[in-house]
Amino acid sequence: MPRVAATLLALMILTACAREDEPRHDSHFYAMGTRIEITVRAQSGAAAEAHAALAAEAATLHQRWDAWGDGALGTLNASLSHSDTAAVPTSIQAGIERALSLAKASGGLFHPGIGELVETWGFHRQPRPQAPPPSPQTVTAVLQRLPPIDAMNLENGRLDTGQTGARLDLGGFAKGLALEKLGRILGELGIRHGLINAGGDLIVLGDAGGRDWRIGILDPRGDGVLASVAARDGECIITSGDYERDFIHEGERFHHLLDPRTGRPAQATASATVIDEDCARADAAATALFVAGPGHWPAVASAMGVDRVMLITPGGQAELSPAMRDRIRFQDREPLQVVRELP
Repeated sequence: MPRVAATLLALMILTACAREDEPRHDSHFYAMGTRIEITVRAQSGAAAEAHAALAAEAATLHQRWDAWGDGALGTLNASLSHSDTAAVPTSIQAGIERALSLAKASGGLFHPGIGELVETWGFHRQPRPQAPPPSPQTVTAVLQRLPPIDAMNLENGRLDTGQTGARLDLGGFAKGLALEKLGRILGELGIRHGLINAGGDLIVLGDAGGRDWRIGILDPRGDGVLASVAARDGECIITSGDYERDFIHEGERFHHLLDPRTGRPAQATASATVIDEDCARADAAATALFVAGPGHWPAVASAMGVDRVMLITPGGQAELSPAMRDRIRFQDREPLQVVRELP
């Protein structure tokens, strides 16, 4: 399977059994730049209602959080293009506030103000435009305009970035935020057991026919599943991997997970997986821990409040938190493992 096609299988459903009184229904739609798969146990009418409600909400969220669109975040970015402060649309105030809090906890490794850098690399559109990577001089110039994370504050509905022309991009956070919302909608519709898979990032509700959902984590350097975990009611499993969006130029591969400190793709990590009940936090943490890299991620995980983490290095070594080691089950091959305590 080509690596580009495998991105939708970053976290695969390995086990899902339906109860006889609650038939299993599978459906999918496309939104937020990815395929969103829904598995629910419900009667057919309730399943169809859930599909329609989730598809409509996902389309709304896509427009709202598109940094280059005409929704709420795009409108905010337009205002910031000529100022260091702007009014934040009501619909995204709570999300921006959460993003800034997580960014500060990460020490800026998850950085909501990274939009200009993402655009400079061409990762703001899918598929990426055919172009060489930016020059070191261009990257340096963009980094000099990156707003300091400690200077970014939201107060009384206004965002102060500390840097005129800053562009926000919540790509390392918005999918987790969307999963939270979509999961709540299923609950509000009375569906107690289900799974939502947004391009490999998941939220699970209830169980899979009297047992935990068992979810597979893609091998970032192979064609199949590296390991599986038993996911419990309300948990989200988020993976950031260097195989998800990339391009090759003159024999060198570049991916979309950019280090805000260097302006270039982070090189020390192949994938980072986080399990947490807070999907938005898991999403932001997976990004930050990927950038932090081997040996450095435990301090960042502790600061961000996550304790179920697995990081895979480019050489195939697995670094795990103690809580994740208790949950993980490796499949066909068992990599060299290092368990790292969180401070």
